[in-house]
Amino acid sequence: MLLPSQEYLPEQYIPFKIAIGISFLLKLISTAIMVYKQSSCHIYFLDWEPPRKYESKEEDKVWRTLFVANEFNELSVLRTISVEWSLFFLGLFMSGFEWENTAAQQPTIHRELNTDSVKINIVLKLFIGCGIFYVIGLAQIILRQLIKIWFPYNIQDFTDFCSVANISIFIFDDYLHGYYVHGQSPDKYAEGNALWLMQCLGDDIGHGDFLTNIFGQNALQQQQQMMNNSLLNRIA
Repeated sequence: MLLPSQEYLPEQYIPFKIAIGISFLLKLISTAIMVYKQSSCHIYFLDWEPPRKYESKEEDKVWRTLFVANEFNELSVLRTISVEWSLFFLGLFMSGFEWENTAAQQPTIHRELNTDSVKINIVLKLFIGCGIFYVIGLAQIILRQLIKIWFPYNIQDFTDFCSVANISIFIFDDYLHGYYVHGQSPDKYAEGNALWLMQCLGDDIGHGDFLTNIFGQNALQQQQQMMNNSLLNRIA
């Protein structure tokens, strides 16, 4: 049983063309609604970093917050399925392997098809193209799930990044609904000077007098005083 010819019975395909137009219009409206919802969200970045003794209370460090906000903004263009690779493989199967010949009025798997005598049916071509595109996307999702142990999702890396930066995120997409990304670091601080880093190194190896053994008590106090004076001069 063959499909009606597009050349002699074009009225048979009018409902199909109308359905495609309505689908495109509804998808356009859905995209506009999604953009409106995303632009209406209220996003707050909570910095858990406590002030230091040598820092002025008026000093406001926002570089970590700006860094996290920039990474958060870049997540909006990341996808699990690569559109470029999907279109590449779709063209490879449809044109390279000539699977589009199966969408002819008289389907065939032969590579050579006389398009003058045998026309391509638009309904079959759409069905075959959508089916191949769906399988390609499904294969990418399965492959992504298999390699996520070695290559985590971007949202997982971003959550770890928030923990390193000691910044949490509140996302309110409705009046009484939202999301929370807990980024409070297990450590008290996310940034520090060289002496603080060396002190943490001493704590990790189990020697509380790590700095004293290296520099001596007097040299350590002098170094700390010099760094504090330098920071106070910058603030002033």
